[in-house]
Amino acid sequence: MKHVFANLLFYILIILGLLALLAFHEIGSYVEESTGILREPFFLIPLGYLLIFMGTLGILSKITYTFIKKQK
Repeated sequence: MKHVFANLLFYILIILGLLALLAFHEIGSYVEESTGILREPFFLIPLGYLLIFMGTLGILSKITYTFIKKQK
């Protein structure tokens, strides 16, 4: 059961990362007319990549751990 929860957590991290990147694309950016300031949800880009990286790293570490455990 513990292994299923770990795998599910890694997949959820990847899905959340993809959703953050999709949200950035869908929200879009614009320049305010009065002040000329660019408004965009820039924080979603590094957040999305971080979540995808963490999920991928978790899956790869799980695969490596399983492979090493089977070798013994």
